[in-house]
Amino acid sequence: MQLLSYREARLQIYLPAYLWVLENCLQQEIAQLKTLSREQLVILLDYETNEDVENLSRPLSHASLLLNYLNAAFPKVRQLPSANAT
Repeated sequence: MQLLSYREARLQIYLPAYLWVLENCLQQEIAQLKTLSREQLVILLDYETNEDVENLSRPLSHASLLLNYLNAAFPKVRQLPSANAT
């Protein structure tokens, strides 16, 4: 077992899990947001404003992750090596 740093956990676990949920559980809501945004201004509010994946001093903004996903600019994600990897 490998203990990951906060940065590596964010890149290898949090972002891939977040992306998986967006792609596999929220496609109906994503489609609704896309449709709505073509018709009117949509504002995504979030308590956190940190858009920088590398800024570890504050939690990431969910609104910024969603906006980046909608704009096909989701941060690069890394997959954990498989348990069988040497």
